[in-house]
This record gives sequence, C-alpha cells and structure tokens, in this order.
Amino acid sequence: MKLLVCITMYNETFSQFLETMAGVIRCIAELEHYDERTYKDRVGIVLVADGSDKLSDNFKKYAEMCGLIDKAILKQYSQVKNKNNALELKKFKKIESG
Repeated sequence: MKLLVCITMYNETFSQFLETMAGVIRCIAELEHYDERTYKDRVGIVLVADGSDKLSDNFKKYAEMCGLIDKAILKQYSQVKNKNNALELKKFKKIESG
C-alpha cells in the first residue's frame, strides 16, 4: 500500500457517495498516469462513518446491494458507554465456560 484515502461520512445519500467516489477515482487515475510504477494497484480507500445509525437509509440500502456493507455484521456490534462516558463499539462474542 502506497496511499490510503479515508472518506468520512455522515448521513450522505448513496448518490452523494458516488460523486465522492468518482472524484477519488479520478485522482487515483491521475496519480497512476503520473507515476504508474508507484501507484498502480497500491492505493486503498477506507470509508469511515460515525456509527451505522448516522448512515442514511438510502445509503444503507444501496451500499448493501453493492456489497459495501453487511447488515448481519453490523448487528453483531452494540454501542455502549465506557468509563469516560464516551460511546464505543463492543462486539458481541460467545463466552465459553471453563
């Protein structure tokens, strides 16, 4: 990995997300044109949302259809407050005895 692009999201529609992705893809294409050896197949894109509840229903619907999110995985997590009263995610896991 040579470059990692982070896209932060808060309640965007899927069409707004596609506009953002189109801009990022254009930039990556320009980087590859400028220096293919350095950037070809060495750029990643990460989507960061402030919790799945902050994603619009429109985005969740189309993102799931495209395989960008998996609601079954999202359901494995729960928001809880830590000792500093800040929200954090906890993954549910089976506790084996003994």
